[in-house]
Amino acid sequence: MYPKNELKFIDAVILCGGLGTRIKSVAGNKPKALLEIGNRTMLDLIINGLTKAGLQRIILSVGYLKDQIKKYPFNLPKYVTVEFSEEDYPLGTGGALKKAEFLLKSQNFLVLNGDSICRIDLNNFLEFHLTRRALLSIALSHSEKLSEGGHVIISRSKRIKSFNEKPHIDSGGFINAGAYFMNRDIFLKMPSKNVFSLEKDFFSNIIRQNCYGFVVKSKVIDIGTPKRYARAVKIL
Repeated sequence: MYPKNELKFIDAVILCGGLGTRIKSVAGNKPKALLEIGNRTMLDLIINGLTKAGLQRIILSVGYLKDQIKKYPFNLPKYVTVEFSEEDYPLGTGGALKKAEFLLKSQNFLVLNGDSICRIDLNNFLEFHLTRRALLSIALSHSEKLSEGGHVIISRSKRIKSFNEKPHIDSGGFINAGAYFMNRDIFLKMPSKNVFSLEKDFFSNIIRQNCYGFVVKSKVIDIGTPKRYARAVKIL
């Protein structure tokens, strides 16, 4: 068990290797994690939030246009280290995380999507995950339209009952906020194949194995499409 509120012992993996097909018209020859939000990039905002919370070790899972991310001049505190897990071809979110396993040092670790952001108290999120001895804890945000993200149903005890990636439903409920705490035993549950999606191929298969939902009040802001990117620039 980690000392309370000690995020410095936790590794973080940011998944930023996607092709960004839906936002290609805006991104051009640039990975979407490096799209500008004001005078900063999306990746700057995510990493800044992690370092402010106390995390000191960050792994960037990179693929498409990865050299741009590897060469990007991150303005980091001296005590923060960044390492890269590199895809030679698209592996999906699950395959990308699986490839990054050998770089992880902490028993429990944080995983974030590199194209979305949500304000989360990471200390409380970690305590929630550890107290329940969870295999997987998913941050959940309420949305008026479930088609905007993975629909998650939880019990009163916050145990996940179902996970449905982007259903065509206009009613409200909890969606996946793109932030996860995982115990590294989760790698033992992953498919043997190298290419797969966490959201589409994996989460729904393990929800009965000690998986929980951590509810946050903040909304998810993502840059997955030109419309959502324009909204993110306005909000952030």
